[in-house]
Amino acid sequence: VRVARRLMAVVRALLCDPGALRGSGRAGVSLSFGRDAYRLVADLAGGRVVLARYDTRNKPQRVATGPAEILRVLREAGLPDARDLERLCLWPPPDSEDGAHESYLALERRVKDLESEFEEFAPIADQLDGLEQRVAAYRTAQAERVRTHASIGAHREVLLEDRRKLRAALPARLAAAWAGGALGLAGSAAALRLGPGFWELAALGPCIAFAFALGVLAARRAQGRLESRLASLRASEREAEQRFHADSRQLGELLRALDLDSCDALLRVADEYPRAALVLEDTRAQLEAVRRALPEGDGMARSRAEDGPEPMLEAAARARGVDPETLRRCLAPVLPVYLRALSGGALAKARWEPERGWSIQRAKAPLPVALDALDADDRARVGLAFRLALLEALAPQLRVPLLVGPEPGPGTALPRSLRRLGAVGQVIHFCTAESDAAKHAHRVHRFC
Repeated sequence: VRVARRLMAVVRALLCDPGALRGSGRAGVSLSFGRDAYRLVADLAGGRVVLARYDTRNKPQRVATGPAEILRVLREAGLPDARDLERLCLWPPPDSEDGAHESYLALERRVKDLESEFEEFAPIADQLDGLEQRVAAYRTAQAERVRTHASIGAHREVLLEDRRKLRAALPARLAAAWAGGALGLAGSAAALRLGPGFWELAALGPCIAFAFALGVLAARRAQGRLESRLASLRASEREAEQRFHADSRQLGELLRALDLDSCDALLRVADEYPRAALVLEDTRAQLEAVRRALPEGDGMARSRAEDGPEPMLEAAARARGVDPETLRRCLAPVLPVYLRALSGGALAKARWEPERGWSIQRAKAPLPVALDALDADDRARVGLAFRLALLEALAPQLRVPLLVGPEPGPGTALPRSLRRLGAVGQVIHFCTAESDAAKHAHRVHRFC
């Protein structure tokens, strides 16, 4: 990785200031600007630099010598100046040799991660005073709620069993009442036709029917009383539930806001919160100390807005000679492709608003979020997607090479995205032989 970084620094120096390289040996790079191909070679020991262009026979012909003349020819061919080159063509942006930039970026990412954690647990910030007493009261109310539900449940089971027995006996009583009525009718008919001896049977039938009818009526009334008692139990259960939610509403809302499932987890969060606050303050202090140690006007000490997509758009507009608004319209069809590829489909598209700047729409989110609200990894993906989309939008009028370092940052489909860009422009990827990018390059093409 260190060798790949140094090689990338050499190629960057060749493109920005060819005459500034010193050392031993030779260094060279081949550049492609559409139909024109160039070869830039520097003799580090002798301080000589030569630029050659390949003719139709694929043989290099010298077109310029000396740094000033070479830079003029390269600018005419489409290579931007040094400032715009770093904005557009270098990813990740170059770091200083003493590692201050890397420390600054690492601390900035750490602060962002800690602030994101604090945003998630912000509801507990003003609830720390008396939290243990409220948790104890919540547990007491929860235990009372459990006991009430258990008592009501046991009583309900008894009532439901009594109702089941009444419902099971009711058809038999109805059948007996009807049978008594039928017996009375049959006895009356027999007495009229066969003799007065059957009048006793005719009198017995109505008595049986009346007795069982009274039994059915008593069962109906008992069933009504059971239904009333069951309704009273349901009302008591609702009242107990409402009382519990009223007594523990504040703590329950806190548990739901923090997505916690128990009071023990809430107490652990409350214990960790002050320590995490101290870590955040210490990290912010370290970030401020590193920022003050950076040289005056250093690029890494700028605000994130200066490192966002707009400086890249301005650099691309200067290189192509158009206004940034024209480039924004050119980005519309191609930027979502790179956003989805580099984020695995998590980031869907980007939107520009003059008042609010750039916002990013996630695939499963109803509303877009501001670019500064993304975490460090997503901001890196967005930055790389903007560079790739801009370089593709600049072609074919302006073919600018892209230099990608050995650690380009998170990206699930970086080789595929670089291959897409390579169809319209030049991509120079510095990587180790064991990296996935090198294995992909061996499957596609290989340079020796």
